[in-house]
Amino acid sequence: MPKITCNITGSQYYITTEKIEERSNAAGKSAEDFLKSYVCKKAEMLVRKGYTIADIRLMLSVPVSTAPELTQEQEEIIMSEYSQTNVRRVLANYEAVSTLAVDESDADVAEYIDALKT
Repeated sequence: MPKITCNITGSQYYITTEKIEERSNAAGKSAEDFLKSYVCKKAEMLVRKGYTIADIRLMLSVPVSTAPELTQEQEEIIMSEYSQTNVRRVLANYEAVSTLAVDESDADVAEYIDALKT
C-alpha cells in the first residue's frame, strides 16, 4: 500500500491507489498533481484559518528535517486551493450579522445622545 505525504507537515499516511484516484478525480486533477498538493486535515484547517505554511509548521512543531521543501509554485498552489473560504458559511454569517444592524434609532436614544453632546 503506498504512502501519501503531507506537503506541510511531512506526515505520512497509508492510502490505497483507488483512494488516490477517487480523491484526485473529485478534485479535478491528475493523481500526480493531487500528490504534489496534498495537505493533511490538521494543516488544512490551519490554512483555511489564514495561517502561512511557515506558521503552521511552527504551530505543529514540525522538525525542519521532516518538513518537505516546497517550491514557490507549490506553496502558491496549496495556499490557493486550501485557503478558499466556505461560501455557505460566509453567507450564513452575513445573514446572521445583517439582522443585528438596525438602520434607524429609537427617538429616546437620539434625544439622549443630543443631551450628552450639550
